[in-house]
Amino acid sequence: MSIVATETEQAAVGDQPAGLPGPVPRPTARTLYTGRWWTLSLLVSLNLLVTLMLMWLYRDGEQLRTKQQLTTMAKVVQFLDERSSGRASAEGAVRIPTGVFVQSMRFASANDVRVTGYVWQRFEGDVRSQIADDGLVRASTVGGSSTRVLPGFVLPQQVDSTFSIVRRFVSYRPPAPTAGDGPSTSADTTTPTTTTTPTTVGPTTSTTSHRPDELPPLMLRRMLATSSGHDGSTVVGWYFEGPIRQSSESTSSDGGTFEYSDYPFDHKIVRLRIWPADFTSNVVLVPDLAAYPCQNQPTEPCTGEDDTFGIDNGITLGEFRPDNSYFDYHLEDYYTTNFGLGSDVFQQSRYPELQFNVIVRRNIRNALVSSMVPLTVAAGLAFLILMTITGDERRSRRFGFSPVQTLVALAGVFFAVLLAHLQLRNQFESVVYIEWFYFLIYIMLLVVAVNAILTTVPTVRERAMLRVGDNLAARLLFWPVLLASSVLLTLALL
Repeated sequence: MSIVATETEQAAVGDQPAGLPGPVPRPTARTLYTGRWWTLSLLVSLNLLVTLMLMWLYRDGEQLRTKQQLTTMAKVVQFLDERSSGRASAEGAVRIPTGVFVQSMRFASANDVRVTGYVWQRFEGDVRSQIADDGLVRASTVGGSSTRVLPGFVLPQQVDSTFSIVRRFVSYRPPAPTAGDGPSTSADTTTPTTTTTPTTVGPTTSTTSHRPDELPPLMLRRMLATSSGHDGSTVVGWYFEGPIRQSSESTSSDGGTFEYSDYPFDHKIVRLRIWPADFTSNVVLVPDLAAYPCQNQPTEPCTGEDDTFGIDNGITLGEFRPDNSYFDYHLEDYYTTNFGLGSDVFQQSRYPELQFNVIVRRNIRNALVSSMVPLTVAAGLAFLILMTITGDERRSRRFGFSPVQTLVALAGVFFAVLLAHLQLRNQFESVVYIEWFYFLIYIMLLVVAVNAILTTVPTVRERAMLRVGDNLAARLLFWPVLLASSVLLTLALL
């Protein structure tokens, strides 16, 4: 009994070239048509992937700017005259130049940052004897009259008793000699101190130091020496260390940005709020911008919008890196209390609070590797499982496909993704940007599982979407749908 090949089989087999042991299949119109669909799917997926990566690069390079950066003394005076309370601009107000130098920062928790550094204040004339006497120093008001104020500051964000503020030095800069005078006989003097008397008002002031007695670091000493030259002023400096509580954007009245919804592309602003030591005095702390000179032009301060100043060059921030720093004012309305001083005495309501801000940028490389690599592997495994799903019995036997085995494989992928997701959830309280990709993978795994079940139902697998190319549509759409959803999520959330 002879077997006669059909016309379709003859077209598929074609002519057998000489010297070959068996027939060579000839590409059919259906094979070429399917190849074009796979090429289109690949091109769309690559375009979507490039778009997603460009969006990430753009978001990571975006600069975080605020509208109230105090870059010059002219802006400081303008803010105090226009935005602050009337007392801050009155003739009786005392403006004390105050500077900050941050040596180290460590993110202790989601809202706590441990900070170490120096804060200094500048006073007119030689007031060292006054500091040694009763602690009060002579200062000039805006109107030109003379008064006495208490040097020092309060950091209202400190959160526990381990916080310490210790006075380190009192430095007097004698006036420069005028023409015709001999060399100055009054040398620059810096008096290091290890005082055990409180230097700030309030119970949070520490009277002991956690570091040995020392002069300020070399960079800080250079700042103090070049800030205003030989101007006959006295600089009093304190060393501080301890945890600082930062507020999130959703609960902060000052627009704080310790909020993680756009992780891992989140920028953080570490805010150091500084109060004057005495509530009852009309004292306004103004930034000592002259204490941050440019390297090429020592007489000009480098405190512009793109400058980073007041931070140790060797500071290490773990997964963050410093991006910018600036001074600004925070206006807080303490309408619920006057601290028992009365409204006519309490000076802090709607009073300008000096803030030193450090913008830090997260290193996205580590975050993306730890989160996106497992998700990418999970998506690849889901796609390979989808490729084995078939309604053809011969292909089913070849791949060992069965709905039960497919569901078991998908369950293994699901639990691996779930463990990585739980590890990420332990770091944050709210849903963050990168977490939405986990939800997307969950949906894709569920879709693949449903597809595996539908291909085994005879009445369903004869539908056009499953019959054409033996589940070809689901395979072609997997990556384009996944990447398109990722792009849309990025547009909506970042």
